[in-house]
Formats: sequence, C-alpha cells, structure tokens
Amino acid sequence: MLERLKEYKELIAIIAFFLGGFFWLQSQYPSKNDVKDEFNSIRCQLNSYMKLTQLQILNQELEKQLNALKLQLASVNLAEAGGSASAISPAMKLEIDQMKSDFSSVRNQLGQTTGEMKKIRDTLELGSCGKAGL
Repeated sequence: MLERLKEYKELIAIIAFFLGGFFWLQSQYPSKNDVKDEFNSIRCQLNSYMKLTQLQILNQELEKQLNALKLQLASVNLAEAGGSASAISPAMKLEIDQMKSDFSSVRNQLGQTTGEMKKIRDTLELGSCGKAGL
C-alpha cells in the first residue's frame, strides 16, 4: 500500500496543495452572502445615524422655540406683575393661553425627541444592526 502511495505522491501533493489553496481562499475572502450581510449591517447603521442626526437637529430647533416662548411668557408675566394686569384685553389673554399651550406642546415634543434619541443610541451601542468589518 505504501509503495502504491509513493507512486502517486506527486499527484497527492498537487491535490493537497490546490485543496489547501481553495480552503484558504474561502476563509480569506468574503463570499457574496458575507458581503450582503455586511452591506445590510452598514445600511442599518447608516439609517440609525441619519435618524439620530435628524432628531438632534429637531431637538436644537425645539430648544430654540422653547427658549423663545419662555422669554415671551416671562415678559408677559412681568407686565402682569407690573400692575397692568387690568389693562390686558381678552384677546391678549387668549394669546397668552395659546403661548402657554405652545410651550407645553414644545416641551412634550422635546421630551419625545430626547427619548427617541436615547433609544437609537442604546440600539447602536448594543450593536443590534450587527458589526461591520469583513
């Protein structure tokens, strides 16, 4: 049996060499499915980061609106405290009530966007999209 293997040792070496090269190529370079998985992972991460960026921009705008409404309400409160409360017309009272409701709605929106941003950050930290890195 050994004598027969000695006759084919060159052929066996060539086959082993090419099989080793084939398995090395399979492990070294990604397959089509690996590339698709990586692409989907990167796409998921990109979508999450884009949504996070949009929410951050919206959050900044809401903070600006909240500060503007806060200043308006503070100036109205100063005018009321200054003794001119009797001079406020019913239309002004409606406008003040509208500003107060706008203030509370903007504050609620700010809380919602902050919560959504926290959720997205948590999912990105946990790696729910998968890790990219072929």
